[in-house]
Amino acid sequence: MRKSTGFALLSIFLTGLILRLLPLLGNLYWGGDFGEYFFITRGLVENGSISLSYDGWGFTYPYFPGSIFLNGVVGFTTVSLPMAVSLVSVILASLSVFPIFFIGRTLFHEDAASLIATGVMAVSMPMVYTTSHASPGSVGDLLFVTCLLLFVKAQFNPKMYYLLYPTSVALIMTHHLTTYFLIIALLGAVFVQELISKKSDIRGLRHSVMFLTFLVASAFLYWALYAAPFRDIVMSKVLGAWWVVIAVLALAIVGLYAMVKLRRRAGWSFRPKYPTLMNRLASFSIGIVAIYSIMAIIVYVQIPGTTITPSDWAFIFFTPLMVTFAFGIAGRGFSDFYRRGMDPTSWSVVMTASLVLASMFASDVIIPYRHLQYMMPASALLIGIGLSRMAGLLGATNKRRKVVVGALITTLLFMLAATAHPQKDLLDRLDEGVPAKLVSNAFFSGLYVDGLVASDHMASTTLFGFGGADGTWDTAQDTLLADTFEEARDEMEEVNAPSGKKRVDFVTYDRDMEKGVMLYPWNPAPIPSTEAVDKFDQAPFMKLFDNGYSRLYYVNWGLA
Repeated sequence: MRKSTGFALLSIFLTGLILRLLPLLGNLYWGGDFGEYFFITRGLVENGSISLSYDGWGFTYPYFPGSIFLNGVVGFTTVSLPMAVSLVSVILASLSVFPIFFIGRTLFHEDAASLIATGVMAVSMPMVYTTSHASPGSVGDLLFVTCLLLFVKAQFNPKMYYLLYPTSVALIMTHHLTTYFLIIALLGAVFVQELISKKSDIRGLRHSVMFLTFLVASAFLYWALYAAPFRDIVMSKVLGAWWVVIAVLALAIVGLYAMVKLRRRAGWSFRPKYPTLMNRLASFSIGIVAIYSIMAIIVYVQIPGTTITPSDWAFIFFTPLMVTFAFGIAGRGFSDFYRRGMDPTSWSVVMTASLVLASMFASDVIIPYRHLQYMMPASALLIGIGLSRMAGLLGATNKRRKVVVGALITTLLFMLAATAHPQKDLLDRLDEGVPAKLVSNAFFSGLYVDGLVASDHMASTTLFGFGGADGTWDTAQDTLLADTFEEARDEMEEVNAPSGKKRVDFVTYDRDMEKGVMLYPWNPAPIPSTEAVDKFDQAPFMKLFDNGYSRLYYVNWGLA
């Protein structure tokens, strides 16, 4: 690797890391479930183990402890355990740029396309925003991209499977959704490669099938035998029963095998034509139209898998991202001329198919909007080769033209970085910042609260994580939004909270909740009426704590 390439790669990594840490400048902590991850990590550090008896909202979190173990290791060696939880996942997620660079080098054999792909991964919103949180998905992202790299390299050097097997196991133990995306990505890569090939590379195919068999079997065994709540509640939502999911996957694999056999009998062969400037510009234009059409659906209907409708400003705010994606569509044709160049295309195809099916049948499990994060590695690679090759078609061969093209690409990446964190009003007032004054309420609650605390998702997570108080998360909507106590009374007498059916004995309200009560993370935050907020200044509510931002009320049922 040339020194200039190494310097550029390091600069991209640092830029991506800084972008992911930016939310911590305005918040004490960042992430809607930060308190839960802290709670589990603290239990690991204090007790030396993770308890599966869990009263938090994320009932599957203790069953996927990969990132928690990493937090705990750092937590053992640092003074501030919350700081360890804040930084470990984010720093590891930022390292994803390195596997992407080496995937690009392995596929396309050039630094320029690989660096562009790396830059897109480092600064684009689908990656920056989702991996700026201290969550298992952030660590899972690094493991996901590393598995893709090892799988690609294993096609040239089978010894890479020695690293791929343990890395995939680490992913299975860390994040179930990322594991799902790895399974379909690699299945898609093997299927597409076999579909376009005249005959199989028996030795390479044998290694790929052995690994995929191991990956699928390990994942389903882990989910079915160990992660019982995930098996019974989450997996069963997809097709009615968890074992049906396994059966459908097996049938799908048989169907893919049959398609390959039928294709080879047909005598058709894949013979791509090298792209010209005009047809690439046509592909770019078609891509722009298609992407803006999808954005129109998102803005005027809703984000798939949610009831959130971004503001009209999203059309302008996300223009750099949409233009960048269009370059990826234009770059797809160039990738056909490399030995494993179809891999990014196959990853994109299966992710898109999964997105469509998830939107139709399982939007609350295989979350549609989360697909965008896992589409980014393939998209970034296609964007990289697309911009690099289109620059060549435009005649950027001499030094002056290379400087101009480089400046334009840098400007595009800068614009992606500037739009990496959407404004709160852009996404229906959803905010994942954890203010210091909310944490101080949690510490107070830890000392004096003995009962169920009704609050929204963010406050419940914080009170639970730092104060050990049982929260309601999204199960006490009337308590928070009803105009009077009498309207909320029936719900308050028995709330089906994550910790069980209980009576509400305390309520926490804060200034952010007055602007929008965040219940489900995938729904808009409804704005409470003035009467709904003022009712807590009347009996049977008694204020116990008020720091100017967050308030804690005791429900005196004797006055009800």
